[in-house]
Amino acid sequence: MYYALLEREKHNSKVGFLEVIRKLYDLTGRVEPSFSSKIVATIRPGLPVYDAHVVKHMKVEVPPQTAAKAERITKLAAQYERMTEIAAALVKTDEFRKLQATFDKDCPDYKHFTGTKKLDLMLWQMR
Repeated sequence: MYYALLEREKHNSKVGFLEVIRKLYDLTGRVEPSFSSKIVATIRPGLPVYDAHVVKHMKVEVPPQTAAKAERITKLAAQYERMTEIAAALVKTDEFRKLQATFDKDCPDYKHFTGTKKLDLMLWQMR
């Protein structure tokens, strides 16, 4: 189902997290913030991936799994929007530009990655 949704949305340059997380919930009955964000970030590489390590470093609230599904989806979407804003601000900093230069030097095959994608990878590796 994940790949079918990705295939269906791959040309939708405006696809959003809330739309995808709701579609996945309708298809599976599960609230999947990570998979939802990966679909969105694959289509729109300037957007972040919702990952436990990344949200921890961004100090983003994770709604409890015990919350009602509709409420949890709404809260996850709000937190994803916050992550998007944080990532957009961070990639504009001088500190990130220095890290990005090192990333590009050490990983030249991935220079084409967006700043947000590089930030995600860096935060994900800081376990």
